[in-house]
Amino acid sequence: MCVRIVQHSTRMEFVTALKVPIVFQEWQGGDTLPQFNIAPGRGIRMFHRLYQGKLKCDPIRWGYRSPRAVERREPIEPCVLIERAVLGLYYRHMWMSGRVLIPINGWYEWTGDNTNRLPWYIRLKDDQPMFLAAVTNYVPEKAQTVERGCAIIADAGAAGLLDPGDLRPVVFTPEHAMRWLEPWLERDEAIYLASKYSRPATDFEWYRVGTAVNNVDVAGKLDWEATKALNKPI
Repeated sequence: MCVRIVQHSTRMEFVTALKVPIVFQEWQGGDTLPQFNIAPGRGIRMFHRLYQGKLKCDPIRWGYRSPRAVERREPIEPCVLIERAVLGLYYRHMWMSGRVLIPINGWYEWTGDNTNRLPWYIRLKDDQPMFLAAVTNYVPEKAQTVERGCAIIADAGAAGLLDPGDLRPVVFTPEHAMRWLEPWLERDEAIYLASKYSRPATDFEWYRVGTAVNNVDVAGKLDWEATKALNKPI
């Protein structure tokens, strides 16, 4: 499963990859610094149509925990299985009214044991942006007293790319990504979409990268060129 993600493209580059009509001026600027090693609990960008059905890009924290989990000081959940997202007490309302996309350039996974963890970078073969299915409790234009966040949808029926026993995130093509965002999509349609239309393993490639990415804070300690090289092959 994706342990860290990369978002180095601009908002304009990500929305262009969705292949939908846009008002150019609305997507100019407003970018954060490119991120090459984002861990759960940190800020990411998400696409949604949660406010009046209009496509928007907003910041959100990667990871979700329920109010009960907050009280118990339990860790956030960066990912959630389709089945739990549909039926879980604190997730099912998000499945219906909080479906979002996390646009990324790729993600990292690790192999080996704790004494020899080897990082790998996974991306599409054409190195284009990809769109992860996710759910959020974020409600635009509304004051919220609960902790806000998002969880990436994982498919238990799809084998991991590096480890067949691992989970794989649901990754959509632009066409299916926009379908996922439709506010009027029925529950069972969304289940079918997430279960049947995640991109196949043959769309991806992966390669070893340097162990600098093991440290989530490494990007803040490197110069710009070294930061950009975090996801380069070794």
